[in-house]
Amino acid sequence: MKFTIDSPTKLIISGEHAVVYGAPALAIQTPLYNRIKFEAEKSGEGIIKLKTKYSGKVKKGEWKNGKLSGDKFFVKYGHAAVINAINKIKKINKEIKIEWGDIAAPKGMGNSASIYAGIARGILKVIGKKVSDKKLFEVVQEGEKIMHGKPSGIDAKTVLSKKGAVLFKKTKRRARAKEMKIEFPKNSELLIVDTFPVSKKRSTTKEMVEKFGKINKMNNKKRRERVIKKFEKVLEGIMKELKKNGDAKKLGQLFLQNQKLLTSVSSPEIDNAINIAVKSGAYGGKLSGAGGRGGVCFVICSRRKAGEIKKALEKYGYKIYSKSGVI
Repeated sequence: MKFTIDSPTKLIISGEHAVVYGAPALAIQTPLYNRIKFEAEKSGEGIIKLKTKYSGKVKKGEWKNGKLSGDKFFVKYGHAAVINAINKIKKINKEIKIEWGDIAAPKGMGNSASIYAGIARGILKVIGKKVSDKKLFEVVQEGEKIMHGKPSGIDAKTVLSKKGAVLFKKTKRRARAKEMKIEFPKNSELLIVDTFPVSKKRSTTKEMVEKFGKINKMNNKKRRERVIKKFEKVLEGIMKELKKNGDAKKLGQLFLQNQKLLTSVSSPEIDNAINIAVKSGAYGGKLSGAGGRGGVCFVICSRRKAGEIKKALEKYGYKIYSKSGVI
């Protein structure tokens, strides 16, 4: 049995960081897919052979009976935890080869959740086990816990969404996700900007989550409530404009307001990218995801201006994608 799974990545439109403390957040899937190849034998001993590329370097490992030999990359980055979670649901009794390339999307776009989801779906298909959406989410979260410490769950919920967008809110008891379809204003374009080619450095999600909490004093209840209200207000405004007849210019200004709330986790490269884009005709923009050095941001503009803005950003070394892929 040979097959391929294309697993989508995600882009947080609003609410990152604050979502960890109970604020709502909106995220969409993007077609910057992580392609995962599977090859399974008809019978076997329950062995999974893993192969990938990370920063251009080949990594190989072999999972058997809950233990992984070879490159410890697959333990450190959560892949083994996902496989172990599936093995607890149903014993893996096939020999499966799984291979994928370097991450498909820039940092901050849910590559880890995307890959975990693809791996989980592929193994479950091979062993013939159907699980609920809730159980699949829990499996993906096992990898996310290794990768990010205390993940909100928005990445996993979004990449697993059947409608393409998720309004997410984390409560003390559980994570709530309302799946929906959204549209951007007519004749507008969303450009996604990868700042890593410029910064050459990457901040970790853990670092940025801790930094946001510390600088914004989120352990203080009154302070936390004030911060959350600001995020809720800007998200409410953004939601009103996410429709075919929405106001793209107003949406851009709302993104800039949202960016001000994320100043503590931005970076010189993100700030510069947004400034260049706005000076070149974009309506506004913000970081998405964890932020920090090497993080991703996006800007909204008219389709007519998209090419000009792309060229202006590329002149400074940024890599540009559109909501529908590389342009």
